[in-house]
Amino acid sequence: MPIPQAVLKHWDPMIGVDFHMGLQFAVPVPIPFPMLPHLVGGVLMWGPWGGTSEPTVRTFHGDVMLRGTNMGSLVPHISLPPLPFVSLLQPVWILLSSSKTEFGVASVRCAGGPVAVAGPNPIPFLGANLNCNEPVSMPTGVVLGINTHFAGFTIGDFIAGTLMTAIDIGIGFLLGKVSGKGGLGEVGEKVLSSIVSNILGRGISAVPGINSAENALQDFISTEVNTEVNNVVDRIADSVNDYFNDPAVDERP
Repeated sequence: MPIPQAVLKHWDPMIGVDFHMGLQFAVPVPIPFPMLPHLVGGVLMWGPWGGTSEPTVRTFHGDVMLRGTNMGSLVPHISLPPLPFVSLLQPVWILLSSSKTEFGVASVRCAGGPVAVAGPNPIPFLGANLNCNEPVSMPTGVVLGINTHFAGFTIGDFIAGTLMTAIDIGIGFLLGKVSGKGGLGEVGEKVLSSIVSNILGRGISAVPGINSAENALQDFISTEVNTEVNNVVDRIADSVNDYFNDPAVDERP
């Protein structure tokens, strides 16, 4: 049975905590320091360079967002606690920021594709975005979809979104590891690996032409899983019905 989840709108806020490498100025070589938590936040349609909405479907709460939407660059990052100095990499993390909505409902579509929802969560208006982190992207962005517009989120939608999340994380991790073996020295390799993993934190949909293939894969998984689940439920219902309505059983008092 589908679970109602809030359909996300362009002004819905995302707030989270991302972890990134820091780099302190020093002579002769800058000093890397451990992963620092950074407070991040913004709205899903952060700017014209990021976010995928459906402007032809406009509600009182805002434009409907599509599955796979990514806030993109320039999401503010504030280190926690604030440092006595600014990391040399701070502008890089802001420039390469990402916050992607992996979950949607395949059966509720706009002209541009399936709608994005605040899943997966038993609280229908609370979602999890895949944010840029190190060494891999993680679902550390909390999205608040506080509105009265809901769509039926199925187990197929859950499995499809979870699988795509794992693919995005895996690709970013592997290529980030490969990029950290370039003979640039310890500091250089750490910085390059961190930058590449953040670029790829945008997910495979950042590659031109991949977004449509990603959506097609999620639609296929969602449809197939839901079909199998419905078949199982139907068989169980038929078995129960046959048991209680067996014509060979005399039910007269």
